[in-house]
Amino acid sequence: MLYGLDRSALFRTLQIQSEQIAVLTAQREAAQAEARATQIQANAVWRDIDDRTRICLQNGLTGAGRDFEILTIAGDAEAGYFGDQMQATLEAINKQVRRSQVFSAGGVAEYYIYSRDRLVGLAVARALSDCGLSSRVSPTRIDGAGIRGPAPSGFDDAGAIQLFINMKKKPHYNRP
Repeated sequence: MLYGLDRSALFRTLQIQSEQIAVLTAQREAAQAEARATQIQANAVWRDIDDRTRICLQNGLTGAGRDFEILTIAGDAEAGYFGDQMQATLEAINKQVRRSQVFSAGGVAEYYIYSRDRLVGLAVARALSDCGLSSRVSPTRIDGAGIRGPAPSGFDDAGAIQLFINMKKKPHYNRP
């Protein structure tokens, strides 16, 4: 009879441990599923300039040049939408903006800056980065096959600061 009680207690202990393992496994899988869902949502949501970012950009870019050329990939609606917001942000601080599109581009950063004055380019890239928009300075003018939009009156094409808004990075999903 003593053997029967010990065996029953052992069985119950093993059953409790199995249940605890099952709960921990389910919690881990739920956390992984939540992380995947957050990643999918972040990749699906279009970039947006919220009020805090807009104010940050306006403060950081007030001293930059007067003329900006915003370039996006032709046909990329998401980058075009973000370009619209960037244009409104710049025009609100009396910058002149030309919109252009290129047919292809490479690179890894989402934003590239070019200015013939490298210090101005660095200052603009820093202002964007300080506002949460990771950017790089391009060593050469951002020109390629594409469509150049009309320039505002008095626009200094040679001295304009170019801001290339690249496509969002391709989503990368880790398989469980």
